[in-house]
Amino acid sequence: MTNSETPTETGISTAVPSTRDLSNVFDALQRPERRTVLSFLHECDADTIKLDELGAHVSSRLTGTDETLVRSMLHHHHLPKLADYGFIDYDRTTLVIRPCADVDELLPLFVE
Repeated sequence: MTNSETPTETGISTAVPSTRDLSNVFDALQRPERRTVLSFLHECDADTIKLDELGAHVSSRLTGTDETLVRSMLHHHHLPKLADYGFIDYDRTTLVIRPCADVDELLPLFVE
């Protein structure tokens, strides 16, 4: 069994996304929305961020974007993807985002 696999009840291993897997890192950093989210989470001092605050920040950084549309895309696509890869914790019920420790490891890849 490799590092990216985990045992199941049936004994068959299934792949688990790893934050160390370069393809996951590249996929996570592919979109400017996700890079902006990770950068903002690193820069702010808060342990948690609400989706409304994050949506306002991301839409202000991306020119010509509607804040409501950005919030929707974050909620339905970008934040779940970052959570699946283990870069953030995202509670879809309370709309609260928490950065994970691996976020700091990604910053040198896209922040000057």
